[in-house]
Amino acid sequence: ASCTVFSQIDLTDAYLQVEMDESSRAMLTVNTHRGLYQYNRLAPGVKPAPGAFQQVIDGMLSGLVRTCGYLDDVVVGGLDEEDHKKNLRAVLQRIEEFGFTIRAEKCSFGQPQIRYLGHLLDRQGLRPDPAKIEAIANLAVPTDVSGVRSFLGAINYYGKFVANMRNLRYPLDELLKDGNKFRWTPECQQAFDRFKQILSSDLMLAHYDPTQEIIVSADASSVGLGATISHKYTDGSVKVVQHAARALSKAEQGYSQPDREGL
Repeated sequence: ASCTVFSQIDLTDAYLQVEMDESSRAMLTVNTHRGLYQYNRLAPGVKPAPGAFQQVIDGMLSGLVRTCGYLDDVVVGGLDEEDHKKNLRAVLQRIEEFGFTIRAEKCSFGQPQIRYLGHLLDRQGLRPDPAKIEAIANLAVPTDVSGVRSFLGAINYYGKFVANMRNLRYPLDELLKDGNKFRWTPECQQAFDRFKQILSSDLMLAHYDPTQEIIVSADASSVGLGATISHKYTDGSVKVVQHAARALSKAEQGYSQPDREGL
């Protein structure tokens, strides 16, 4: 939560650096015009590969402070330059112990801000990557159910930045229901435009800090639930840490308002 310096490490050909057990190699046999071949390393494209590789990364980074990794993308933070150097050395040593190599041209070291998984990360908090938001803002109005799903998939990734997301997207969700005829209504257009407007605004989530006062707020409508976790700081300011939302089931929609809010 208090990191001011960041480094980003990219592992070279990540999956192919993980050696397969002898007993599992037969399951990765490939039939070619030159005969049968087996992978000795974890093959990209195999369904269990991401989960298996993430387990390796989690084990490699276990016990290291201010460090996290998602697949082949490892991030190291530091409270200051000295703390960052110490943490970075520990991570690089662990990477060497596990036998991984890194792709230097895709790494960045000692930066005040980095791009990570579609976000901008710095000492203040987390923001959507402007390049990703621009792509969403340029999406055309959907003309079929597939287009609606694509749009909702794009905005859902940034749902933690949007308050009461389920209520906002309700007109679009209705288009996805079986048996409903696709009809782009003014309400759909309003929701479509509103999401673009919200995501294009100055959004930021503060880093979670267990030393700060936590505020949890919840609300419910006839179609969805919304919740927000915020921090109240010593100067009296309040900053959002994360929004969350989900749709109500048919049974839950029949609950009383207090019961819905208690969900």
